[in-house]
Amino acid sequence: MSRERSEDAPLSAEEIGHLCRLARLDVTPEERAALRCDIGCILAYMACLDEVETEIAPPDPPPPPSRLREDEPRAGISREDALRNAPAHDGKHFCVPAVVRRPLKRGEGT
Repeated sequence: MSRERSEDAPLSAEEIGHLCRLARLDVTPEERAALRCDIGCILAYMACLDEVETEIAPPDPPPPPSRLREDEPRAGISREDALRNAPAHDGKHFCVPAVVRRPLKRGEGT
């Protein structure tokens, strides 16, 4: 991947393309140019945050006491009660539509 960069765009066009592939974004060349500029602005702002003096900041206060109850084992609901209002079930399990994800091809997303 080329590391050719300019002052106003700290990421190369190839790196922006790589990010778009990782995020599975289908963007036009004009949108990629805009993304390059936008991401450059974000990275420049993050670089400014690196300059903030944090040594003089007071430490974080302790967290407030927990307002949650203690975990106690107790009986749950019966299978029949759990399945009673299910839109689809087989008597033992909830039936839901399959979720199929397209597997990445070798070299895709890298």
